[in-house]
Amino acid sequence: MFGLMKNGGCQHPVTNDWYRLHYCGLCKSIGRKYDQKSRLLLNLDTVFLSEILTMLGQESTDGWDKSLHGYQCFVLPQTSQIPLSLDYAADINLLLARLRLKDHQADDPVLPWRWMEKWFRNPFEKIRPMLQKWQVDESLVQSWLDDNQRREVNTAPSNVGNWASALEYYSAPTAKITAYFFSHGGKVAGQPASAPAMQDLGHAFGTLIYVLDAVTDLQEDQESGQFNPLSAYFGQGMTKEETLAVTKDHVWTLTAGVEEAIRRLPIDEGFQQALCGRLMFNVARVLSPAERSCPSAIRSGIEKSTLPRIARGLRWIIPSFNPAYPGKFAVTYLVLLGIFFSEQLRSAVLRVVEQEQGGADLTMLLAAISAPAFAYFMAKRIRKDRLLARLKKLRNKLKKKIAKWKDEPDANKLLIAILLILVIVLLVAVAIITNNTVECCAACCESASSNANTCECSG
Repeated sequence: MFGLMKNGGCQHPVTNDWYRLHYCGLCKSIGRKYDQKSRLLLNLDTVFLSEILTMLGQESTDGWDKSLHGYQCFVLPQTSQIPLSLDYAADINLLLARLRLKDHQADDPVLPWRWMEKWFRNPFEKIRPMLQKWQVDESLVQSWLDDNQRREVNTAPSNVGNWASALEYYSAPTAKITAYFFSHGGKVAGQPASAPAMQDLGHAFGTLIYVLDAVTDLQEDQESGQFNPLSAYFGQGMTKEETLAVTKDHVWTLTAGVEEAIRRLPIDEGFQQALCGRLMFNVARVLSPAERSCPSAIRSGIEKSTLPRIARGLRWIIPSFNPAYPGKFAVTYLVLLGIFFSEQLRSAVLRVVEQEQGGADLTMLLAAISAPAFAYFMAKRIRKDRLLARLKKLRNKLKKKIAKWKDEPDANKLLIAILLILVIVLLVAVAIITNNTVECCAACCESASSNANTCECSG
């Protein structure tokens, strides 16, 4: 449950930047307020909540601190730099994570859930004072969670006579929890008049994610014997295929209700359209991945070129091999291991040190063991701020030189000539090396003392 509002593939580039700012900003806010490992609990639907609160509060994201942006993932903002929308969403995110963990323990009390509870014990202990700041009634939320567990254990009352009322009965606690958080968020954002519209949106959204979760988990719940409202109630009079077909139609009805609630919010119309497009895309992604498509109103503004995607990919890949950045050290070490244990490098080491295979393997093993310690020491020695300042200075110098070259009439011709000369030199060098190698191998093959498996001339 929860995690529906992913950033769908039909968003406009401007909307992508907006989503990424809230996604990374919320993740970093959780890391600052709790700890780094709590960032693993990031909930996509609380990102959705933070976006709405930013629009309701009319916050300008231009003034957000650079530490909230996506680059330098482990650089966290100061507490005073966290915007109101991210501050509230971070606390709600941790509370929802704890409630979800308790729900998992009640459904399936296995050892991993208890380990997770112990691992996140310190962050969970910080939740209560954080929620008191927002005047969130945690006992009320807990009562709704207990009610949800009671409904899943006990049989539905007799007045629940059809499939629609049964789904409404089982999804009611989840809908109340999300409605409470959304309406309270409207008050926190300084817009108490928007609280009723936010409550309607939270109730519709909570109902949708509960029913959608029941649809996606039906097969797994039947195999494991866990509760699912579809198999628990509808299985008495309908087949599994009929149940899924009817419920999927009902999901689209609920999606239309959420879309209508979004359009009643006092926020920008273009932003409403973007949220509705993302909602439709994600519901289609869950129900029928092969038929998912972007609404034409959203798709019309998408840049078709793949070059921006390639550039964004390179921007993520290249820094991954810099051990000076925290979190990138593991990638660098794996690359080093791949180089150390490659066959080409092993044969080169054998030629240089003139050792037997076992000695070379020992040398490679010692190098692989010492590599992480050496790389970590070098990463600690590099002062990142000074290194980045130096790189910026070099970049500015290069920009000035390029600008100066552009002003000169023959600069482009000179640059092209230099590149052509370098290419010609490289091709000549490759031709010479290849020619020498072929002549050596031919001489070796004619020699009676040549080795059958190598290209080495005797004498």
